[in-house]
Amino acid sequence: MEFNRVSACKALLQSGYDPDLPGKPVPLEGREAFEFLNSVGMKPWKRGAVIELDPVFMTPKGGLDERTLQPWMQEKVFVLVDSVELLRDVADEAVKAGACVIDIESQGLDTRVYNGKPVHRIVGFALCYDGEIGYYVPVRHVWSNEDIANPENGNVPWDAALEQIQRILNGCVTIYHNASFDQEIMWAEGLVVPEEPDKFDDTQVMAWLIDSNRKRLGLKFVSDEVLGMKMHKY
Repeated sequence: MEFNRVSACKALLQSGYDPDLPGKPVPLEGREAFEFLNSVGMKPWKRGAVIELDPVFMTPKGGLDERTLQPWMQEKVFVLVDSVELLRDVADEAVKAGACVIDIESQGLDTRVYNGKPVHRIVGFALCYDGEIGYYVPVRHVWSNEDIANPENGNVPWDAALEQIQRILNGCVTIYHNASFDQEIMWAEGLVVPEEPDKFDDTQVMAWLIDSNRKRLGLKFVSDEVLGMKMHKY
């Protein structure tokens, strides 16, 4: 079977393969998906998470450690998007699905615009269109001793990333938690963000509508309280 990294992650997840249980029978498609991911430098790790390996040191460039790993995460797959080609595949699948979660990672919370740029810039996009596989797209990650992003940090080039994120915004119902922040900073960064009521949902608003007496509406709290999915707090 021919794979790209998106379809291989799906096949691996559906096969039930668990790298911590090597004696467990694995369907042929699962083994082929595993071998494909190995061949492109991605390793199944911690029961379902898929991360990229540093090509020099062969150590994880990202992913979950014992401190952050939660039981529900062992049933999901997490992918670091390290190329425009992979991001294009993800955008294709998101548009086919018709809905996609977008969560912005930024340098901070100041969306005021000076000289045509927000004070705090977007550093990455977290995406999910099926509730099973989460993708993270780094665009401005830096080493601690640098003040600019560069390709060596594993970032997807900004203009190419913007093009694919815009495709998702145009072709999907987008789902946010606290949409006003994500939409505002995306507008400030040059994206055209549909704001018609039938083009996006906001799970923070939904959480308040479900229980208007709820005092805490943050993503980590609501995820734990409503879904039973605890998230590590940094």
